[in-house]
Amino acid sequence: MQINITKDSILKKYRPYMKRDERYQVFWGGAGSGKSRFVAQKLTKELITKKITLLVIMATYEGMDKKVFRSS
Repeated sequence: MQINITKDSILKKYRPYMKRDERYQVFWGGAGSGKSRFVAQKLTKELITKKITLLVIMATYEGMDKKVFRSS
């Protein structure tokens, strides 16, 4: 499978973090700053290209029901 993530699809302020591989990364900012979009793009790339284990943590349960896909 080949996935192409173009440079233009990543918000400019987050591009430097796309290739960083620290074990822990924390992103913060106001609503609408693009954090969730960027993290989803980065994790999608890593899930496809690397064998990784993924843990998603959000501050409140109310936020989880809008961001996390449930298969059941």
